[in-house]
Amino acid sequence: MKLYHAAPKETMEEIIANGCELKPSSWERVVYLAGPLPAHAAVFIALRGAKEIWIAEIDSEDLDPEKLTESFDHSASFFPEDLEAFCYEGTIKIDIDKMYTVEV
Repeated sequence: MKLYHAAPKETMEEIIANGCELKPSSWERVVYLAGPLPAHAAVFIALRGAKEIWIAEIDSEDLDPEKLTESFDHSASFFPEDLEAFCYEGTIKIDIDKMYTVEV
């Protein structure tokens, strides 16, 4: 299954500059992912007012299933009905060739 991590342009540029690794933040301890479409991850960032969103594609087969859990920390009425959200408790290596950009 394909999952996606979205971030504002500036944040993703920082991630790329630091070795293309998505790392859990010190306060939340997870990396947030969504799918099944790239737009499902982008909507979380668009709601924060970002104008340019970068999205990294992640193959769930490359993740440790023990560290991947479904997330319900969002209001389902605010998001597309088919959106699936996940939390990953670990570092994820991203492939720069599997990135998308969206301007809102």
